[in-house]
Amino acid sequence: MAMSGDEFDAVLDRAREELLAKQQALNAEFDLGNHDHWDYDQDTGRFMFSRSGKAMVVAEFQCVGSISEASGTWRWSWANDSIAARVKSRIEEVRAYGREHDIWPLLEDGWEGETEDGWDMTALAAQLLGAVGSYRAPGDNGALFVVFTSIRWAGADD
Repeated sequence: MAMSGDEFDAVLDRAREELLAKQQALNAEFDLGNHDHWDYDQDTGRFMFSRSGKAMVVAEFQCVGSISEASGTWRWSWANDSIAARVKSRIEEVRAYGREHDIWPLLEDGWEGETEDGWDMTALAAQLLGAVGSYRAPGDNGALFVVFTSIRWAGADD
């Protein structure tokens, strides 16, 4: 059944509110803004925050998509061959939701967009996937948006 624009806006509003609450909780517990380095490994599906060269927080992640500042576009991870299948497999659930409700932004591989679009799609992905939070990983030409499916303090086995 097709979702109207107003209905989609309401869904996005709820997703944004939920993600904001999740982010506040993550920052309170894991102090994500005060780590001096982040890194991710697509092969293991782990995203790590470190301080002074020591891993502090480890999260399992799914890559939602990216914003290119050069082209001014949003691109879903499913349309990006440089993203490993392991870290984008669940994003297909977002596209399936788009098919079910005929929501064009969830069906197109990409479109003209900016950071706000990246956050909106990340908020929706977080809601649909039951993610515990998200991160915008800045790069030289834009940013990669990810959702965390789990997160914990780093241990001796990391």
